[in-house]
Amino acid sequence: MRETAALETFKILQNGVTVNIVNSAALPEPAAFLSPAEIEKYNSFKIPKRKADWLGGHYAAKTLLAAMTRREDPVNIEISYDDYGRPRAAGLAISISHSGALALAALKGGSNFLGADIEFIEDRCAAWYADYFAPGELALPGPSSFAPALLPGASKKRGLAKLLLSEAVTLSASGGRGSMALSAADPSEATKLWTIKEAALKALGLGLKADLRDARFENGTVHFRKAALERYRALGTPAFAVSSFLFKNAFWITAVSA
Repeated sequence: MRETAALETFKILQNGVTVNIVNSAALPEPAAFLSPAEIEKYNSFKIPKRKADWLGGHYAAKTLLAAMTRREDPVNIEISYDDYGRPRAAGLAISISHSGALALAALKGGSNFLGADIEFIEDRCAAWYADYFAPGELALPGPSSFAPALLPGASKKRGLAKLLLSEAVTLSASGGRGSMALSAADPSEATKLWTIKEAALKALGLGLKADLRDARFENGTVHFRKAALERYRALGTPAFAVSSFLFKNAFWITAVSA
């Protein structure tokens, strides 16, 4: 792992994905790495956070691409998007994510399926768990409402229909009251699982357009249901490899590739 004063960190994950993590508050001037068209796009953003995230993501992606393709000038690297909205550049699939002041870019040569996510570890309310996790997903093992993506026709069970958030709520795998208070879940475990689910959906070109409860990680394998399963099948059911690591003891980073 290599770090600079700008907190630019390159790391190769176990699944062969290379990630670049940068501090969006410590970047060079935009003209040093953006094309004229990209500078115009950057200046069009009105919300400072969105502007900083976009700039950090492009810097992370362009400097990573420049290093991997041995191109000296990142200004001339153009980032485009495929038909599913996934970013590409120099003929390669890339993925970009943000959390706090950090921006992340991921790249794996020869891979058409790539998704990466970075998230800060913190305590979150029960409503957050209800939005992103299926009943029982963070509880003890039990009956699953998810069918493995490689088993077409497997049965599906209905998830939780309604969740009252005025109090700490416990859920079992079957959707009733049971083993674990959602608000008491381990925030590190939950954050790591969140990054896996979001990275997998990004690899499908869905990202947050899909329900994160429609992606599940069990026994080292990502499983999908509903719209995510339909997209997964349409793309040929690629065999995803998942790799996660803890960064600075404060962020979980996951890359999913095929």
